[in-house]
Amino acid sequence: FFYSAAYFALNYYICLNPSKLVDLLGKYLTPLLLVLILLLFGAGFLFPIGEFVAPSGDYAQRAAAKGFVEGYQTMDALASLAFGIIVINAIRTVGVKDERHLVSSTIKAGMTAGVILMVIYLMLGYLGATSAELFKDAPEINGAELLSRISGHYFGKAGVLVLGSAFFLACITTTLGLISSASEYFEELTGGRVKYKIWVAAWCLIGFGVANFGLTTIIKGSIPVLIAIYPIAIMLIILSLINPLIDSSKLVYRTCVYVCVVVGTINGLDIAGVSVPLVTDLVKKMPFYDSMLGWIVPSAVAFAATYILHLVLEKRENTF
Repeated sequence: FFYSAAYFALNYYICLNPSKLVDLLGKYLTPLLLVLILLLFGAGFLFPIGEFVAPSGDYAQRAAAKGFVEGYQTMDALASLAFGIIVINAIRTVGVKDERHLVSSTIKAGMTAGVILMVIYLMLGYLGATSAELFKDAPEINGAELLSRISGHYFGKAGVLVLGSAFFLACITTTLGLISSASEYFEELTGGRVKYKIWVAAWCLIGFGVANFGLTTIIKGSIPVLIAIYPIAIMLIILSLINPLIDSSKLVYRTCVYVCVVVGTINGLDIAGVSVPLVTDLVKKMPFYDSMLGWIVPSAVAFAATYILHLVLEKRENTF
């Protein structure tokens, strides 16, 4: 309780000084976080705890689908939609004004961040794969507890400091970005009637309240929500990447997103134990539903149908 209160008070203070935010994240916190992760991985790579063990459960039967859906919990795709504001503003502050250069710089930053994240997840995956004997007594422990055991194995009590520092930096770089970008967005959405400072305070209070439920409870509660909204984020990203091809067609965007909303919501409710008469049974028959990827096929069909209709309507307009 006291730690999270101090933590979000620090977030509040820093977010009220957004000019310092970019330098703080880019020059100090993120590089230090990477150093700590490399330190932990280096120990695991040079002195592995054990051998790789055979996968079990869904990881043995449908590893790709399981890994894909588990990746929802990173919230990288959701965060990227919000962090885009910070990236663009950061690039502008260093003097990039031209629209073409701004887009180019944003793409380069995104690709660089993607590669770094991929390497980090591979490192963490390696640590988990070689440390199975540390959680034989508790197969359901969350990732934070597992990393705590790994750190303790290699560094003893000092491992608590190493891992605690890594968690602190990983969390604060994320919460600072989310709080500031969300506050900027909602200030704009309300036309400036609710100021940035108020939104910062609101998000800090909400974050403080949620944090005290504990990681395991948060993960359990977030899974149905993520299953419901993550397909929407993925679809928006895909459509934005092919936007020149579809000419920003509202028909394509809305239909594909609405399909994701319906299927994702039904799937999320189903996981939470809530069934919608007739609709849930119908959605359950869709391909990949058992892997929580039931939105893929109907979204692809919706895209194909609306894109063809878009081309037909566009051709008719050009003809007349």
